[in-house]
Amino acid sequence: MKSLVVCAVVAAIAWTTAGLVAGRKSATDAGPGTQALWAGGASGHAQAQSDDPGLAVVVGEPPQPLTLSVPALSACKLTYDAGRISVWDSVSKDNLLAPDTEFAGPSAGGDHDLDCDVDVDDYIALQTCFTGAGGGPVAGPCQAFDLDADEDVDLDDYGLFHASVSGGGICSTTLLTVYVEGLSVSTGLGDVTVTLLADPDGDEVFTVEATHPVTVVSIDVQPTSGGLGTPLTITMQPAIAPLAFDATTTAQWEGVYQPLVGPPTDPFQIAYDADQFRESSAGQASIIVGSGTISDAPSVESLSSTGTMPGTVSLMLEGHTLQRSYAFAPETDAAVWENVFYPEGPGQPTPPVLDGEPDELNAWLLSLLPDPVPTEQMLLQANAFHVAAVLRLEENPITASDAPETVLVDLVSRDSNGLEIDRVQDLPLNRVTGDDGDPDHIVYHNDLTTPIVLVDVALNKPSYPSVVLLTVSVDGEAAIVPATD
Repeated sequence: MKSLVVCAVVAAIAWTTAGLVAGRKSATDAGPGTQALWAGGASGHAQAQSDDPGLAVVVGEPPQPLTLSVPALSACKLTYDAGRISVWDSVSKDNLLAPDTEFAGPSAGGDHDLDCDVDVDDYIALQTCFTGAGGGPVAGPCQAFDLDADEDVDLDDYGLFHASVSGGGICSTTLLTVYVEGLSVSTGLGDVTVTLLADPDGDEVFTVEATHPVTVVSIDVQPTSGGLGTPLTITMQPAIAPLAFDATTTAQWEGVYQPLVGPPTDPFQIAYDADQFRESSAGQASIIVGSGTISDAPSVESLSSTGTMPGTVSLMLEGHTLQRSYAFAPETDAAVWENVFYPEGPGQPTPPVLDGEPDELNAWLLSLLPDPVPTEQMLLQANAFHVAAVLRLEENPITASDAPETVLVDLVSRDSNGLEIDRVQDLPLNRVTGDDGDPDHIVYHNDLTTPIVLVDVALNKPSYPSVVLLTVSVDGEAAIVPATD
C-alpha cells in the first residue's frame, strides 16, 4: 500500500500470527435453537413466538439442519414460502423438498418388518439379528436394530429398542433432518415458517404435525484486505435480541493461510473476546486486525509468501452461533506499484516497460480541471500518471515448478480513516517470461499497454476500456492485494 501523495509501507505477512478475525465455537442452532421450536400443548403442535428466532440461517451460506418428528413411513409434505427459504434433503443440496411435494417419512428404528410400528414381531426378529458387542457388521433388514450405528446389534441396541416400542398397530414417530437455506432477509424474528403435514392413516387427508419458525439473517464483513490495525466492520440484519450484538458477544475466525503457490497451512483459529468485539449497535460491530488470541498458529515460514486467508467467521450471540464465510488478504511488500515508461512516447510502436517504484504515488487530480471528465485519449496520453501492479514471488523449488502463468489481484483505495473507497477486482497479472531482471524472484505484472491510472473523481469505468481506473483520495492510500473471490 502507498499513501497518496502517497507512501504507506505495506505490513509484512508475519503479523497474522498476532491475530486476525473471527471464527468458530460449536454451532448450537441445530440443538437449543431447534428444540425451542416445540411449544407443546394438547395438540403437540409448535407455535412461533414473537421473541423466538427459531432456526437462524444466514443468506449465502450452506443450509442449516432442522430436525422434524414425523410419523414413520407416512406420506409427508412441507409448506413454506419458497421466495424466502429453500428446504433440501441434505447439506449438499442434492434434492429440493419443494412446497407441497409429497415424500415418505423414514422407517422407525427397530421396525424390522416395515409396518410402521415397533412391536412383538420386531422383538422376535431382534433375537435372530443379535450379534453382541463388536459382532458386526450388520446387513439387510437387521440394520433396523443397529440403533446406535456402531456396526453391531448388542445390549446397547436392545435397551434402545425397548425404549422405542410403540405396540402393534400404533405407528411410531421417527426423526427426519432437513436443511434450510436462507434466501431473503427477515424483518422480524421467526417471520418465515416451515410447516410439516402428514397423512399417517393413508386417507389422503394431510394434517399439520408442527410449525417451525425460521429467521433469515444477512452478515457482511468488510474490508477483505488490509494490514495490521485494519478495523473490520461486521454488519448483521435483522438485529433483534437474541440475534443482536451486545456486551457479551464474542467472535472467532477459523481457516487456513493459502499462498499463491503451494499448499495451505493447517487450520488455525483466532478468537475475539467480548472486550475485543466492539459493538457500536445491535447490528454493527468491529474487530481489529492484529488483536485476538491465535490457536494452532502456523509457522512464520509458512506465512512468508503472498496469499489469502479463506475461512469462516463465527459470531457467538445469546444462545446462537451464526457463521459467515470470509476470506482476508493480508497486505505485503511483495506487491508494489511501479512507473510505466514509454521509450518513444504513449501510442508509439515500442512497447512500454517498467520503470521502478515511484517515490510518491501520484493521482491525477481531475477535480481541479474545468471539465473533470476526460476522454479516454486524454487518459492514455497522461503517461505521468500511468502505473503498473507488480508482484514478486521468491523463487524456490516450489514456486519454480508450481507458479501459475497468471495470478489475480485486487486494487484497493482507502481514505485517511482507512475506509475503502474503490476496488478493482480480479485484475490479471501475467508472469514475465525470459529474463525478468530479477534472479531471486518470479515477476508478474498487469498488461502495460492497459495502464493503471489513479484519479480523484469517480468515472464511468466501462467508458474507458483501454485503461484500468482506480478512484482514490489524495490523503488516502492505495494497495495491491491477492484476490479473495
